[in-house]
Parts: sequence; structure tokens; C-alpha cells
Amino acid sequence: MTCCPLQPGTKVAVIGDFAETPRYQGAGSSVVNCTQLDTFLEKVQESGLDVIGYAKGFDRNGKQDEMLKVNAGDSGKKGGRCNPLSGP
Repeated sequence: MTCCPLQPGTKVAVIGDFAETPRYQGAGSSVVNCTQLDTFLEKVQESGLDVIGYAKGFDRNGKQDEMLKVNAGDSGKKGGRCNPLSGP
């Protein structure tokens, strides 16, 4: 299985809360009732890519948190490609 245009074994850092806790919406006639929810982080780990780090990166409620930024930067500095999953 490949992920994006990356070759198996490519080192990647995954940054963003949505990688671990995806957000999906729906209400009224478009309500979403998931029977299974796969996360990006799970799937990228199964893809054959070398996940060298994961960091939450931000607070999804908009609260500023300098430590989350530092941790994201540290994950990205480990080398390889960086795959950010950011919020709105």
C-alpha cells in the first residue's frame, strides 16, 4: 500500500490533532453515524512509511499553546517529510 506519492520507507512526521482525532460533521438530514472510524495516523502507520514522529501541533479550540508548537517543531526536525493536518 502506498500513501500519497511517497515511496515505502520514506521518513515522515505527522503533525496535527486531526491525524489522531478526526473531525467529521453532520446534522439533520446529513447526520453522520460512523460504524468505523479510521484515523490518518493509523493508516499512515500501516502504509509502509517510516513514521518518525507525531505531534498534536495545536489546540483545536484555538487556545494558544507554545509547548504544542515546540513539540511539532521538534517532530519536524527529526528529518524526512512533514505531513501537517491543520484545523480551520
